[in-house]
Amino acid sequence: RSRFGQNLVDVNVQHSTSSDIPRFDVYNDEVNGAPKWAEWNYGPQKRTLVAGTLSRTLRGSSWQTVASFQSIEESRIRRRFGQDDRITQQESVNVWGLTSVLRGQRQEVAWETGLDGQWNDVGSVAFAENIVTGESRSDLTRYADGGATMATWGGFGSARRSWHRHTVRVGARYSHAAVRATFLDSTWLDLPDRQFDQSKGALTGSASWSAEWSPQVQTLTAISSGFRHPNVDDLGKVREKNGFVLVPNAQLRPEHLYTAEQGLTWSLRPNSDVLVAQVAAFGSLWTDAIVQADATLAGDTVLVVDGDTARIQMNQNIDRAWVRGARLEMSGRLWPKTTCRAVVNWTRGTSLDDAQTPLSHIPPTFGVVEVSRRGDVARWSTSCRYAFRKRAEDFGSGSTDNLQEALPTGTPGWAIWNVEGAVRLTDALEIRLAGLNLLDLHYRTFSSGLSAPGRNIRATLSARF
Repeated sequence: RSRFGQNLVDVNVQHSTSSDIPRFDVYNDEVNGAPKWAEWNYGPQKRTLVAGTLSRTLRGSSWQTVASFQSIEESRIRRRFGQDDRITQQESVNVWGLTSVLRGQRQEVAWETGLDGQWNDVGSVAFAENIVTGESRSDLTRYADGGATMATWGGFGSARRSWHRHTVRVGARYSHAAVRATFLDSTWLDLPDRQFDQSKGALTGSASWSAEWSPQVQTLTAISSGFRHPNVDDLGKVREKNGFVLVPNAQLRPEHLYTAEQGLTWSLRPNSDVLVAQVAAFGSLWTDAIVQADATLAGDTVLVVDGDTARIQMNQNIDRAWVRGARLEMSGRLWPKTTCRAVVNWTRGTSLDDAQTPLSHIPPTFGVVEVSRRGDVARWSTSCRYAFRKRAEDFGSGSTDNLQEALPTGTPGWAIWNVEGAVRLTDALEIRLAGLNLLDLHYRTFSSGLSAPGRNIRATLSARF
């Protein structure tokens, strides 16, 4: 970080890599009583980031511009049990980004405006190597083998004004995106559209009003709209999973969201945490929602991938969907240094067609109950984290929610008990201890392919210099 006159320049450079990462959740897959996979690993994940931030204070305002570049590489390596061909899919993504924001305040109105843009360049290759002979051949790529790009840009502005016990915020944004992809090899997948070229934009906005009706009651009311253009992953991915194969769909359209939210905070005593209740609820109308659904390709409903016959699916638009949810949090002070907190979250999502099909990625009801105490030298907490069951008929279609990794009836409910504490040894040295899942419950979180850890103990020593 350096300062040049009124300019402050901040440079951020990062690089990370990893070893191979085994897919433990697929090693229990079987075919005719024998293991399905001899190998299934994510290859080393490499990421490099270079970002520069220029900040400048202007007359009554501030200006900040961030320019960045990221290079990301990843791969998937798999080999069927009893076969000699090891298939490797490699992806590389280069991302250039630029954001410029101007902020200021005029009289009682705080405002900001800016522009941002991003360019993504995606490369995808695949090959099969015979581990006995060393011979290699091309194979089915995960994304477009002729390359894919996505460009996004937008302009935005927002303002905030407060008076008495009320605050109003408004904002607007215009977003535009363009996706292009080229599929060259038709050996493995013969698509009706081999050139993808989409370009769409939309104007969205938001408005909120927060009010303090008394020292004990505050409310927040908000409405907003959203827009999401299908990205390279939505439009052009090929993936086989659990008997389903997702193939590209050049006709996929952007999706739009319209949301209303209402929140309420109540305190037993003004400016006190003796007892506080917070409740919030939202409802979202989702139009042209992108969901994974059964489809056909050249009249076929199935496709052979890696020796398996899989049901063909595509990301498709449904006319409308309805997502709603609520959150309740109660907190209070039991003794001068002891507090308690209880939280519950509820979400539901269904399409608005005749079948009322459940949406994917909707978790079951979940929450936490916690008691904590903070002293001058030590602090500790004990908590119960829980989730209700989710029935199989409430899972989304296809393989997104990993129903095959749950029980035939769905995901059972669970509750685990944790205890955590910390002791400050000196001003610069602290030791932390935690006992997690102390009842050693075997459980699996919604949509996961792996069971959660059993009883475990964790110790951490931290120091400040």
